[in-house]
Amino acid sequence: MDAEPAPRVVADRDYPSLEDLWAPHLGELEASRSGPNQAAVIPLWSFGAPGFEDRRDEPELAKSYWVKNVHSPSLTAFLPSKASATGAAVIICPGGGHSELVFGVEGTQPAEWFQANGIAAFVLKYRLSRERGSPYNVLPHVKQDGPRAMRLVRSLPKELGIVPDRIGMLGFSAGGDVVSMVAHEPGLGVATAQDPVDRLAAQPNFIVLAYAGSKGTPKRLSHPSPPAFLLAAKDDWAAHRSVSKVAARYEKAGLPYRLLSFPEGGHGFSIGQKSDVPEIKAWPNVFTTWLAAQF
Repeated sequence: MDAEPAPRVVADRDYPSLEDLWAPHLGELEASRSGPNQAAVIPLWSFGAPGFEDRRDEPELAKSYWVKNVHSPSLTAFLPSKASATGAAVIICPGGGHSELVFGVEGTQPAEWFQANGIAAFVLKYRLSRERGSPYNVLPHVKQDGPRAMRLVRSLPKELGIVPDRIGMLGFSAGGDVVSMVAHEPGLGVATAQDPVDRLAAQPNFIVLAYAGSKGTPKRLSHPSPPAFLLAAKDDWAAHRSVSKVAARYEKAGLPYRLLSFPEGGHGFSIGQKSDVPEIKAWPNVFTTWLAAQF
């Protein structure tokens, strides 16, 4: 697999300290505990995406279930109440074939479920490489967004209650490509980076691939990859084949994983909110039990 792109250095840029970076957002983040209507939006880069800073103020397009025209990647944060918080967090990468983001069904709705169950959730709006007229490629641009999201969440002030070594990523469909591009690289921080966020590690502590795509997973796992929770329905042939291959690679490497293979359920069932299959409706609870056993 190609190495993660190096952080872009701008010599005359005054990067804020982590304390100064988060100070303007702390009130929004605390307010997000009160419910989904108070979700906080945090840009991945204060100055805009590297090389595309001049496009950061372009408005996104949103209609029905999708979001497009993402030029300023961001995280939409849903923090659980302090009473229910487990310390775990998950970055959710919606699907959409890299041409759109299925932001509701595979983004905010799962985030609300995790929030209600004590897990901080952050929905990632990543750049779209297959949208008509897109200036981006899966590599390197999309591959920048995933690691940056992980580093940003890991840099959150400790008073928010998120444990830095309990942060994972969940990818639905094409969002699984984003997760896989991050998961199997060491993702070490650069101690001398001007931007303090880039000094932090990017590799997640666990991953979830839900009916995921096939990009980003190496043929062999040559260094430790995080524990993986994998799921797909057999009647979703391509996705089931993809997650089964990942499971086989984890098995061969002796790394921890859990595979849920449903006889039916199709593609796009998300957290089972619209599924008639009992096993699919139950998978989020199976996942939280599995996750608790990892830490």
